[in-house]
Amino acid sequence: MANVFCVRRSDPEELKISIPDRGTDVLISVLALACAALAETESQKRMAVWLAEHDRRLGTGFIGFAIAEMPWEACSFAEDRGFLVRAVDAASMQTGWDKLSYLPNEPQLRPILGWFHKQLLRLKITDIDPYALNDWLDDMEPDDPVQTGFPKCDRHGIYKTFLGCQICNCQGV
Repeated sequence: MANVFCVRRSDPEELKISIPDRGTDVLISVLALACAALAETESQKRMAVWLAEHDRRLGTGFIGFAIAEMPWEACSFAEDRGFLVRAVDAASMQTGWDKLSYLPNEPQLRPILGWFHKQLLRLKITDIDPYALNDWLDDMEPDDPVQTGFPKCDRHGIYKTFLGCQICNCQGV
């Protein structure tokens, strides 16, 4: 199965990318590592958690997402988009990869990260879903990591999600 990623769901097929399930796990893992290394603000930490929640553990195949539907805030859009661009670049430079129990296939991963970099730059404030952040927060339980100070995994150093550590879960730890 494959997961489809895009800026907007209405994008034509040629602007979307399809990534196999295992590739999605790897992508989300390297982005989670980079985001955890770079996040400073609450909105950046929320982005890191949201990304880590969107691997294939929510199901297999057709799990991808539209970047415009991430939990953006208009007031911090430029800073948060810049943060995600830097995180993609850091993932491309193998930031945190030493915490993985495997070495990602760089020749396969590099074009995917390049696609995300390009699409983040293409994203405009007018593209974002103004309700996505509140909808996501409203669905959380009081003990959700986003509600309890953004705890990190002791082993991998990434922000935990309501499912725990994305990397531990993917590695069966």
